[in-house]
Amino acid sequence: MGGYTNSDIKWVNSQGNGDIDTAYAGLYFSAIGEIFYGNASVIGGWSHYDVNRSIIYPGVDVTATNTHGGSQILSHLDTGINLGYGGFTVRPFDSFDYISQTEQGFTETGARSYNLHVKKTNAIMIRNELGMQFAGCLCFGSTKWTISPKISWVREVRVKGANYISNFLNTENSFETTGYFPDRSLVSPGILVTGVMLKDRLNLELYYDGEFGQKYTDHNYGGQIRFGF
Repeated sequence: MGGYTNSDIKWVNSQGNGDIDTAYAGLYFSAIGEIFYGNASVIGGWSHYDVNRSIIYPGVDVTATNTHGGSQILSHLDTGINLGYGGFTVRPFDSFDYISQTEQGFTETGARSYNLHVKKTNAIMIRNELGMQFAGCLCFGSTKWTISPKISWVREVRVKGANYISNFLNTENSFETTGYFPDRSLVSPGILVTGVMLKDRLNLELYYDGEFGQKYTDHNYGGQIRFGF
């Protein structure tokens, strides 16, 4: 499998902006039984970063820019149990992610003595999600709709790479900056709605996943349409 993503980032009060372009390639394996199921995947990613950092205070208004690259390895494993009766399913599940990322070092330009040199970083994060998903099927002739809400607890741990080491150009003293994401626990509600119609040729999916923690919220939603010939 393969893919591509673009992330557009803007800081409040015009303090900066950036773009991250990433291409992916990977392998995916799935095993499904009457009760148990399991999925495993390994994905490699290659990223290009383009960042502008604004430095504004009385007498100073400059922008430091940089472009650099990075790479990621994302390993995923999940398993669960399907307990069903009369078209209704209860699914306890657990998923584990091991994420490793390398980001090249870079030197900013355009901000004179405010330009930073940032050293290469290697980061490792472990993420585990333990939860419960429910599913019910509604049939209308040849059309089938499945509604699947879920609730889970997520734990993220930064094993390595929580900090960046930087120094201003033409200076020897370096300083350490702590990254945005600390070790944390999150509550994650979600829902998936799937429709199958036209003799199982047309498949519609809509989904929402949220994450909520201390001073943090994230909303992820989308959909897809598939038509088989």
